[in-house]
Amino acid sequence: MDNELPLKPVVVGPGRGGFTMCIHVLHQLVRMRPDKRDLRQLVLDETVRATGTSVTEAIGAACDERGVGGRLLMNRNFDRLTGGPKWLGDTDDTLCVRKYVGVAGLGDFTLALSYPVEVADEDNIIHSHIQFKRWPRHPIYSEYVKFATVRNPIGIVNSACFSLNALTSEYLQRFLQDREYDDTLRQELAEYKLTNRDFFGGLLAFQDEQWREFSEAASEFDHVMRWEDIIEHPVRTILEIAAVCDVDLGEEGAIRIWEHMRHRNLTGFHKHNYRVGEGKVGGWKKWLTNEHVEMYAATGLPSIAKEYGYETEYLDEADYSPFQRRVSAALQRGEVLDTVTDRDLFGFAFNKSNIVGDGFAFHSYDPLPHVHLERSDFRDRELEIDIMHRVEQLAAGLNALFRAVLAGDYGSGDAAKASLRAVRAEFEDGFTPETNARLTAAFDKAAQIIDSYRHRI
Repeated sequence: MDNELPLKPVVVGPGRGGFTMCIHVLHQLVRMRPDKRDLRQLVLDETVRATGTSVTEAIGAACDERGVGGRLLMNRNFDRLTGGPKWLGDTDDTLCVRKYVGVAGLGDFTLALSYPVEVADEDNIIHSHIQFKRWPRHPIYSEYVKFATVRNPIGIVNSACFSLNALTSEYLQRFLQDREYDDTLRQELAEYKLTNRDFFGGLLAFQDEQWREFSEAASEFDHVMRWEDIIEHPVRTILEIAAVCDVDLGEEGAIRIWEHMRHRNLTGFHKHNYRVGEGKVGGWKKWLTNEHVEMYAATGLPSIAKEYGYETEYLDEADYSPFQRRVSAALQRGEVLDTVTDRDLFGFAFNKSNIVGDGFAFHSYDPLPHVHLERSDFRDRELEIDIMHRVEQLAAGLNALFRAVLAGDYGSGDAAKASLRAVRAEFEDGFTPETNARLTAAFDKAAQIIDSYRHRI
């Protein structure tokens, strides 16, 4: 790779599997290379950023009219248009982004929005938790540097049981500040997940599906980073990533990157992504039991994971902690431990998107052209349907705007300016007053970008 060319990475990996750490390293590396965006992408990015909070605002308006706006929960990480888990749509020209929406006292649902796939490049690092086959084979990303991240799957599932998602984080920050970082909350939630065999099995089934797909496409990635390696050998692992990117980082540079990221939350407004004191190799052995290892061993995961150094390990039950003894005894009795009295907390913390959960009582709606309201336990059907249709109408307008920008002529400065004027005339007043004002500023900035870019056309 020519280090005078832009660095364009794609990262695919599971949550809690080194995904965020790999992305963080790559964010530092892309700054050492030229910008990857051409003029068309630069103009598109301005419109994407200007309209980013419009989805949150539309949902907020519906909740305000219903009198529950003060209880709406949407983590600010998802305010950006591309904020949230991403994957490729049914066709290669579509990107899907999932938002998590909750209202205290009413439950929550997931909302998947579809955009033109070029919207993904508004991020410096394109990233997704799923579709190990599709990303490396996508025609747009043929020249991108492709990274996969992996972790011992039993460690991922353990982490998933104790994790607090962004929606739960928002609930804690807003309504449970006195217990915001109380680890007993995680343990109470985990007891249910670890003693409910259907739940734990659903987490394993999801990992089984992902690992099977990864194993079929692993050779198509330029580099596979193990979570355990960046935890135990961070400098060496960061240098390996830099070498794949053809960036001469040097040991001191790798140390600086690690010192900035080690043992800290890297997910912004999701303040509970990192569990203080955990995140250690083999940490699952303090919490899971041999009943869980048996369930893991019965899947296809051990044979696939072994290739990456992950052996199936049984535990010495004499060394069980009080937590493990309580969980193991409940599993042997067939009892599900459910002691969480705050049912809002319980519902928000339920793993809706990384579990094979056909047996759980979620409801959903048929997909609309631009929006799909997926797994829901929301108790105000009228409100969620209202939100779904408002966001559908908004997304239709946004996608028309983005496609108009993408269809412009950027072969010369004059042609680009003419294309921008046409888009501006059609869309500048097409949304709410707040979004229109932001779009006006974005169009002004895009015009300046075109002027500054003329010498490169």
